Amino acid sequence: MKKFKYLGFEILINENGKYIFVDGIKRTPYLIVPQRSTKGFLQVWLGEGKKAYVHKLVALAYLGKSDKKLVLHKDTNTRNNHYTNLMYGDYKDVIQNMKKANRFWDRHRRSHFIKSEEDYNEAIEMLKAGKTLSEIAKRFNTSDMSIHRFKKAHHLEINT
Repeated sequence: MKKFKYLGFEILINENGKYIFVDGIKRTPYLIVPQRSTKGFLQVWLGEGKKAYVHKLVALAYLGKSDKKLVLHKDTNTRNNHYTNLMYGDYKDVIQNMKKANRFWDRHRRSHFIKSEEDYNEAIEMLKAGKTLSEIAKRFNTSDMSIHRFKKAHHLEINT
């Protein structure tokens, strides 16, 4: 078990995040039970309206802080939060990691118009070429909003 501070709370967590104790403001330490988020990750409510992902807490405790924004699961299994299965990365690392695990298209499960790697690459190229959301939506027989969400999910700084 390791202890550290996060968002003003004292956190005591084991190596896989199954046991998390929080010592918050005006409280004695208590065990919190993780719940599955809508994104598929385990999360915990720390108190005072603050929540955190379990994999991020485990990484902070066992891997330390990093300049990289994301904590990735090496095996892409969001339930496996053991610190040996976690690593820091960025969005490019997410895609590479999922390709290695043959789960690349799981990341696009909300982008129903993406059926293959060719569709993915074509959509990216169309965005980079300056095509409008409507043009791309028409090509893939989907809505402008689906294309907008796809663009946003991939953090593309392209004006359309």
